[in-house]
Amino acid sequence: MSHSSSSLYYLIFTWDGAGNQPPTIAIAQQLIKQRHSVSIAGYASQQNRFNKRGLRFIQLEQTHEVVMASTSTGFDRLIETTWCCKTHINEIPMLVKQEKPDRIIVDCMMYGALTAVEKSPELMKISYILVHTIPGGISTPGGLIESLNMNRANEMRLAEGLEPVKELWDTWKWAEDKPVGRALVTSIPELDPFASSLSPSLYRWIGPQIEDAPPSGWINPWSQDDRRSFILVSFSTEPLFNSHSKIQRTLTALSDQTKYRVLVTSTITSMKDIDVPNNAVIIEQLPHSEVLSQGVDVVVTHAGHGTTSIALKYGVPLVCLPFGADQPILAQRVEQLGAGIALDGEQATSEQIHDAVQRCIIDPSFKDQAKKISSIIDNVLAKGLCI
Repeated sequence: MSHSSSSLYYLIFTWDGAGNQPPTIAIAQQLIKQRHSVSIAGYASQQNRFNKRGLRFIQLEQTHEVVMASTSTGFDRLIETTWCCKTHINEIPMLVKQEKPDRIIVDCMMYGALTAVEKSPELMKISYILVHTIPGGISTPGGLIESLNMNRANEMRLAEGLEPVKELWDTWKWAEDKPVGRALVTSIPELDPFASSLSPSLYRWIGPQIEDAPPSGWINPWSQDDRRSFILVSFSTEPLFNSHSKIQRTLTALSDQTKYRVLVTSTITSMKDIDVPNNAVIIEQLPHSEVLSQGVDVVVTHAGHGTTSIALKYGVPLVCLPFGADQPILAQRVEQLGAGIALDGEQATSEQIHDAVQRCIIDPSFKDQAKKISSIIDNVLAKGLCI
C-alpha cells in the first residue's frame, strides 16, 4: 500500500459486531480527511459495509477458513472465530508484514490479535487499541464478556509465552506509557463509572465517533406543527439480542395517538408478528443524526453505547431497556447522571415504559442533564482526532 511521505498508513483490524463498526468507520474517515491512508482488515461479512463507505477492505483469509469450518453457534461461535480466535495470532503479523503500515489499530475485543501484538516488540511500537465503548462496560471485572473469554484468552497467552491476566482488560495493559499505542476510547469518562480508577497513561478519551453517512432520503412523515411528543425507538443491531419483545412492549406503551408520534428503527428485527399502532412509523435503518436533529423528545433504547452517546450528543433523554454486554452499566450510568431512566429490559411492562417516557417528557431536569452531557461531548469532539 503506497502513501505520500507526509502521510501515514493505518491498518485497522475489526470484526463483525454491532457497536464496534460505526466508530471504526468514523475513525477511518477522519484519518483519510487528514490525508492519511487507511485499510480495514476483517471478515467477509463486513466487506460490503466498508466498501460502501469507500474504504479499502482486506479479508482475513485464514480467519475466513475458521469461520467457514466452525459449527458453533451463539457466543461460542463468536469466541471461537472472533474474540479468542487463535488464527489471529499468526495472521495479523503476516498481514502487517505484507502491508507494511506505519500504525495499526486493533479492536479491544480481538484478544487473539492483541496477543499477537503483545508478544511482538515491533508491533507494540506501532499499535493502538480501539475501545469502542466505555472500558468499564465492555470489560467489567466479573462481567459477562470477561466470564465468556477469560479462560480462552489466557490459554492463548500461555501458549505464546505471555503471563495470564487476572482481569480481561489487563490484555490492554501493554499499551500503557507507550508514546504510540494508547487505548483510544470512543466515549467520555462521565459515562464510565470506573473512569476514576482507569490509568490516564493508557486510556485516551476521544469522544463518540459518528460515521459520516450519505443522506438516507428519509422524509419526516409528520408536519412541523405536530405537537405530540416525538419518540425514537431504537434497539440492538446484534443478532444475539432479540428485540421483538422490547419493541412490542414499547409500541403498546406509546400507542396513544393523541400524545405520541413514534419512529421505530427495526434493524434486524422482523416486524411480522408485532402489533404496530397507527401513530408509529417503522423504518429498517436510518442514521440517528437525521432523526435526532428534528426535535426528538425521548429515545427508548437498549442502551448500547452508539445509540446512548448520539442521543446524549443531541441532548435527548433516554429510557433504557438493556440486554447485556455494556448496556446495563450504561443504562445505570444514564440514570445516575439524571439524563434518563433505566428499566429492567426483560421484565419492564408497557405501563412502566409509558410512565418512564412520560417522566422524561414532563420533568425538565432530564432534558437539562442530557444537554449538559451534550456540551461535554461537543467539547471533546471539538479537539479533533489526533492519533
